[in-house]
Amino acid sequence: MQIGNLDELERAHDRLLADNERAIAQALDLAGQHGVEHVQRYPEFKPQSGDLQKHTKYRVVRTSAGRILRLSNDMPYAGAIDGGAKAHVITPKRAKLLRFIGRDGRTVFARRVNHPGNKPYRFMYFATDAANRVFRADIERRLTDIGARF
Repeated sequence: MQIGNLDELERAHDRLLADNERAIAQALDLAGQHGVEHVQRYPEFKPQSGDLQKHTKYRVVRTSAGRILRLSNDMPYAGAIDGGAKAHVITPKRAKLLRFIGRDGRTVFARRVNHPGNKPYRFMYFATDAANRVFRADIERRLTDIGARF
């Protein structure tokens, strides 16, 4: 049994680890972009003037166990649209009256409004699921290519 050059083997191993780190970072980035595009393309809810789907963002978070892809939406009502909301009363915060456009197109003023609630649209869940599928397929392809070169 012949042992090859250990220095060459060590350099190849270091390249393998660096390629692996790069592949994971690129696959997470691609998956995050796909998750954001999924919300914009398939919002699951009827988009209103607030452009809720345009406020979806992603970021890769480093943890002690590795990296996590997080999709988030910074709009205050994103949680109510994503997870649903029970019937509730809406009252003005700063002004004395609420102002909104009624069903007939006229401007309506009210001191309070009884909101009927809404069903959960789960748009963030579907975007996360789509990002997960893209990540799994892309990382498998990238790691297969890296393994073939080693």
